[in-house]
Amino acid sequence: MYPSLERLSRGTYESDAFVIIRIPLHAHGEAVGVLTATEKIGVDEFTTRDRKLFEGLSSVGASALLNCRLHEKLNRQMMATIQALATAVDAKDHYTHSHSARVAELCVIVAQRMNIGDPNTLREIRLSGLLHDIGKIGVPESILGKPSELSREEYAKVKEHAEIGSRIIEQVPGLEFVASAVLHHHERYDGLGYPAGLVGSAIPFASRLISAADVFDTLTSDRPYRKAISVDEAIRELQRSRGTQQDPSIVDAMVAHVRLEKASCPSVDEEPSTRRYVSA
Repeated sequence: MYPSLERLSRGTYESDAFVIIRIPLHAHGEAVGVLTATEKIGVDEFTTRDRKLFEGLSSVGASALLNCRLHEKLNRQMMATIQALATAVDAKDHYTHSHSARVAELCVIVAQRMNIGDPNTLREIRLSGLLHDIGKIGVPESILGKPSELSREEYAKVKEHAEIGSRIIEQVPGLEFVASAVLHHHERYDGLGYPAGLVGSAIPFASRLISAADVFDTLTSDRPYRKAISVDEAIRELQRSRGTQQDPSIVDAMVAHVRLEKASCPSVDEEPSTRRYVSA
């Protein structure tokens, strides 16, 4: 319950006026800040009634400020946990070291190039990129690291990772967007992907981002079954998949960014473990 400010404003105080009012903010016995009021509009000084009103507001403000700090702390802890989970998946195969982090970073950069600026949306896109392969926890390492072509049964097992990952994530309240993005990150723009065969804009935007970023990072990284290709070759592969596997607008934005990065930073052709994507 918030205090009754009208009730708190009644009473007699030692001083009749104040040029500046400073009220300490306390929440649960902890000092969390100071509420300061200056330059009252229309008159030179604050009254004792004003001071009492601010004292009432201070308890509300202190609680709100403490809640914000607790929320930020919980958010940092959740991000650290998610990063640890993504690292655990990548650690199953040294060929995919830091793959999820690079995919997440590239997804956010491309989204920003496409005029996505809402912090909550960008946060969800980053989380989706970090967790897109979390379902591989349920895929045997012998399949993930197989140096030769997978059998039909083995490939079917790998395909399960999207649904496994989505089921894991949907257990966490508030991550429904992320669970959906992970579930559909292997859909194709032409409808020939899995698990639902979604077409075009029916595929979640974050899933389409992950699909393109995943392909680019995979092509430019060594894998058990092949060596990495150059950035220029990967760009050509992305462009060939434009409108079939990949969303054309996302391919265009990603290619524009990668070309700009390559022109300004030769390190994009370094080993994947040292590659970093930087905002244009």
